[in-house]
Amino acid sequence: MRIAGPSSLKESVTARPGLTGGGKGVFRVEADSAGTRESTAMAASHGLNALQGLMALQEEGEPARVRRQKAAKRGFVLLDALGALKAGLLAGKPDAAAVQALRIGLDEARATEPDAELKPILNAIDVRAAVELAKLGR
Repeated sequence: MRIAGPSSLKESVTARPGLTGGGKGVFRVEADSAGTRESTAMAASHGLNALQGLMALQEEGEPARVRRQKAAKRGFVLLDALGALKAGLLAGKPDAAAVQALRIGLDEARATEPDAELKPILNAIDVRAAVELAKLGR
């Protein structure tokens, strides 16, 4: 796209309804079809490169430390809910909030690949929570 500077004022200025001609200079945009195609292609490839970069970052995934923290947090939430359920059962009435927390905790997705040390612990917590929910018939 090429922008031409002020040309002869008589050629460029035309009366259009609703527009006033109070400007001091007039410019004209001339369509350069080859230049327009090149700039459009460059913009498209730049956008594509940015998108590919974002996709590569997402494919890389979370660092192992972050996955481990999320998995541990989920385990602690389930253990807290199991503790509250136990306290409620000892008091004679199961805690509805604890049952709901167990159900939500089990439905929540686990980290894709927790490390080898954490995986059996999380499996044991999940099994215990599922057993307690089954005992309550929920």
